Amino acid sequence: MQAIGLSPVVDKHHITATSRQLYEYLKVFDKSHDKYIPQEIKRLDREKLTILLKSLLDGDGNKHSKHGWRYTTVSQRLADDIQEIAIKCGMAASVTLDKEGFYRVYTSTTRTTQCNLGANRSEWVDYDGMVYCVQVPNSIVMVRQNGYAFFSGNSKGAGDQYVRDYARIYGLPTVVFRQSCIYGTRQMGVEDQGWVAWFIIAALTGQPITIYGNGKQVRDVLFVDDLLNAYDAAIANIKIAAGQVYNVGGGPERTMSIWAEFGPILERLIGHPIPVSISDWRPGDQPIYISDIRKAERELGWHPAVGVEVGIRRLYDWVTTHQHLFV
Repeated sequence: MQAIGLSPVVDKHHITATSRQLYEYLKVFDKSHDKYIPQEIKRLDREKLTILLKSLLDGDGNKHSKHGWRYTTVSQRLADDIQEIAIKCGMAASVTLDKEGFYRVYTSTTRTTQCNLGANRSEWVDYDGMVYCVQVPNSIVMVRQNGYAFFSGNSKGAGDQYVRDYARIYGLPTVVFRQSCIYGTRQMGVEDQGWVAWFIIAALTGQPITIYGNGKQVRDVLFVDDLLNAYDAAIANIKIAAGQVYNVGGGPERTMSIWAEFGPILERLIGHPIPVSISDWRPGDQPIYISDIRKAERELGWHPAVGVEVGIRRLYDWVTTHQHLFV
């Protein structure tokens, strides 16, 4: 306190200091029900945030378990801020609201999450859509649901690395498949997931189709039966496959552009032109993606068998006979 210009008075139970300048700074953060931690503070590095969190827990917190603390406040915004800071400090944190109207932030050091956002890189955004639809290019999203916080945007990469590490460290016979565009019967495609099935479902049920970009984006596609055969091949050759990573997709022989080529195929099947609307390119959309599947072919003896138009026809026939599932 002396280092920042305060003159503390120390007695047996308290340390007291007064500062008009500090008062003027703090009073803008309002009263107890509206307290919050300003964004510039939450952007501090992990070391400073850890000091802040410890001070907050020492003041309005109490130890509730061997590895955890509980912070209590009547401000929901402050509770959310404490949760965010705890996660940035590598702790697990959840928020509950009790019958008396107190928000309890439970923190624990038994699980850790790394989050190094850096200065001026975090931002609050009000978002009321489906979580899977949110687009944040090259970033990580912290989502709160039922009082718990989750990081999204890097789950596939994290899962990939964890599975590989468990093979390397603990000797578990794990295998990583980096899959391209999988399609096939029983696929309940929506606009953001399962685009081959979605276009067929939308065309048959009269739902609007939006093409983002010019429709010439190229993807390799793999029918689900071929994917299952790849799983079987990995299990059958587990001594070779354990700890390995394989690209699993249609490869160069099973590619098509998402609408410039797929559109005419679908129109031939349905028997009439399909109206579509054109929208801007989506951030992060790749013009071309084709899996290099040679390692899987070489080590697992696996190769896709279902051709593109054959697979599309099978999926089209299945959707046609199950349209009641999509209306």
